[in-house]
Amino acid sequence: MAQQSANRGPHSSQHSTASHRPKERDRERENDTGWAWNLLAVEPHWVALGKLLPGVEFPGAQEAIKDTPDHGQNTMTGKMGHPLAHRSAAALKLIRNHEAVIRDVCNPCSTNTIGAQLTQLHLKRVPVQYVQFVEEALRLVAIKLLGYDRSHPVAPQIDPNNAVQRQVWAATSIFVLARIHVGAEKPGRTPDLAPDASLAMRAALMDMGFEALGM
Repeated sequence: MAQQSANRGPHSSQHSTASHRPKERDRERENDTGWAWNLLAVEPHWVALGKLLPGVEFPGAQEAIKDTPDHGQNTMTGKMGHPLAHRSAAALKLIRNHEAVIRDVCNPCSTNTIGAQLTQLHLKRVPVQYVQFVEEALRLVAIKLLGYDRSHPVAPQIDPNNAVQRQVWAATSIFVLARIHVGAEKPGRTPDLAPDASLAMRAALMDMGFEALGM
């Protein structure tokens, strides 16, 4: 009995310690890499992008924005022809959830932000120290979905001398493209986007990835 009690003590302590490790790792990750600071510093950019949305979340807006003039600045719009309504729905989803997407792309843990085990483990995530470049890539995707390009005031710029930035942008495109699912693609899981909005999102992600690679 004494041995069982002695064994139980360390085991219990180890279990208790282990249960706190994910949260401790998260805190250490944020403190050591400036994760929280990075996201806070760029939040005004995402607020500005939110103000460009034509209001697709309001009743009747889907019909109203059919007559909304497009900006015509984004080559993706002309070449791929996704209607403003579909692009705006995708942009709204990304703008509202950009922090969660960034954390997913850079997550170094075996669980997600709510403690559930990660899926699609074959996908390569981006090291957390490059979170700044991940945020830039996603911000450019949102800008493209709204019909603008890198001439927009809050658009990130590609540094021709920074190969890491380009690689991270491309890696972000590949990762998020693989994470999006619609309807029957993954039964039992709530779709990320409606089919038309998903096509627009994928087009913008690919456009960003090609741009990062100089294509």
